[in-house]
Order: sequence, then structure tokens, then C-alpha cells
Amino acid sequence: MQRGSALPLLLVALFLLGAGLAGFFLANSNQPKVPESDQIKVNEISPPASPKAANSSDDLLGLSFEIPSGYKMIKETEEEYFKRANGQIRKNFNYYVLYNPAEFVEAFYVLAGSENNPDKAILTVWVFQNPEDLDPEKFYGKYWYYPFVWGEFSSAKNKIAPVDLELVGGKESKFGVVDYRDNKPKFSYLPLRDKKLMMQIQYPDDNPVAEDILRSFKFE
Repeated sequence: MQRGSALPLLLVALFLLGAGLAGFFLANSNQPKVPESDQIKVNEISPPASPKAANSSDDLLGLSFEIPSGYKMIKETEEEYFKRANGQIRKNFNYYVLYNPAEFVEAFYVLAGSENNPDKAILTVWVFQNPEDLDPEKFYGKYWYYPFVWGEFSSAKNKIAPVDLELVGGKESKFGVVDYRDNKPKFSYLPLRDKKLMMQIQYPDDNPVAEDILRSFKFE
């Protein structure tokens, strides 16, 4: 092919390419731009991890419950409690009121993971023998200041009596609130085993962690 005959074809091709590009940019320049503030931005966010609950149980009571992540349960005998309290509280009780307190069965505490002092438990449970099959109010009337509000005597007795009803693990419990003490401790009395045992539960009133634990209580 002669060189002179190819030149017109090359010029025509360049002209058509330039016209196509000009049309493309002209068409896009006429479209209105969407302001950045009106653009929809979609961020894919993973759901927050829910704190895992550990299953715990107390075989003596046929009780199971859940403890939130970051908490633990420890148990304590009455002898361990005496040692921690630095005194023979049962003997002291007898000296002041002239009869023995209810016979201790066991105690357990729910604490924050790094805490080991039962006095700082988020939830405290004591269990006593109840050979007279007393209901919560009568049990409280006889044993009310051992060991939970030691040092409180008749002037405060009626203020913190368990007269209000609540359900714990589907069972009826009576409670009172010591609203004049720090954290306003709540004392709940729950008869078990046909009233042969009396569970006494203590926790700061309106504490969501303690209330969640109590809601998870299940008895066999």
C-alpha cells in the first residue's frame, strides 16, 4: 500500500475517536452532582459481643444459676466466717439474746473476678436449718440480727422486716431493705425443702447485676 493513501484513513479514525471522547465528557458534565452530605454511607458493624454467663450450681439446694462474665462464686463455712470476722459470733449471739442462733448450713458469695473478700460480694447467700418450719417473717423475728445486721437491735427491727413479696426462682420470698445503710442492702428470706431450710439472700438494692443473677435462679 502506498504511504499517501493511508494518511486520510488515519485522520478519519483520529477524528472519530476525539468526537466520541468529547461526547462522553460532555454528557457526564451535565449530570448534577450529589452533595457528599446526601450520599448514603453504609458501614458494616459487627454486633457487640455479649458477656458470656458461666453456669454455677449448688448441689445441696438443687439450685442452678448464671454468673456474668467477670464474676465468680466462692463458698464459706461458718468456721471460716468466724475466723474472718475475728470472733465467735454464735457465742456472742447467745450471750446477748440468751438462745442459740439458727444452725448454719452453708454460704456462698458472688464476687468480681479480682475480689476475694466476701464482705464485698455483689450477692451473698446464707442457708440455715429451720426445724420449726418458720415462715420468713417469724424466722426473721427470731434470728433477725445474726449474722447479717449484727449490732442492730430493737430500734431498727421493724424498719427492715421482710414484709414485701417477690419471686426467686419461681418460689415466694419475703424481703426488706436497709435503706439507711450504704448501698441499701436488700435482705430476702426464702424457705426451702418444705421450710426445713431458710435461704437468706443479701445484695445492694436495685443492683442490675445481682438482679440478673437472681432472675437466673432455678431450683430442681
